[in-house]
Amino acid sequence: MIAHEDPVLRLAYSPDGSWLVTSSWDKSVKLWNTKTMEQARVIPNQHDWVLSLGFSPDGKKLVLGRYDGSLSVYETVHFSPVAELLEPPSTQRAQLGR
Repeated sequence: MIAHEDPVLRLAYSPDGSWLVTSSWDKSVKLWNTKTMEQARVIPNQHDWVLSLGFSPDGKKLVLGRYDGSLSVYETVHFSPVAELLEPPSTQRAQLGR
């Protein structure tokens, strides 16, 4: 099975094991149904590589962490973004004078 156009960087299972999320060097993030191993959804291409990802313990949120330090939080019904941290944390600390 070909999951992405380039190598897979990270993967994570939902807490109930029904979903698998993968990120790739091609900057795509895909959601897979673990019962059928069919692609269920593609989260639009990210602006940088997604090197960390995980579900909240209740499975209602998915967090993507990118190489540049930015984060996105998605709800897991429609996989719509609910929160964005667009600047790397080190940039924000410098702006706050820390």
